[in-house]
Amino acid sequence: MTQTMQEQFEQAFSDDNGKMPVDFIKLQRQGDSYSVPRVARAWYWFKRSRETLVVDLPAVEAWDNDGRLDREKDDTANCAMGLAPVIDVRIAMTAAGISIKATA
Repeated sequence: MTQTMQEQFEQAFSDDNGKMPVDFIKLQRQGDSYSVPRVARAWYWFKRSRETLVVDLPAVEAWDNDGRLDREKDDTANCAMGLAPVIDVRIAMTAAGISIKATA
């Protein structure tokens, strides 16, 4: 799991549990779990909720209608053809622990 997702969980757990300090929750980390059973259960279900969510997005190559993926590109051209936002969305979703199923 990504560190970003674990940090999101810790903040959400803190917010939902009477503002339990995030630093306290971080101190309870044990490998990929937590030493406090209530936190460990919440983390387990938080991860499971992310694992079951899969988003079907076109493969990046499907947006490459001029063959530019094989050549050097600049950011302006990527934005103009809509490729940069697609890549940014994929990166953000992956960082949040959301699986992406790429289709052509």
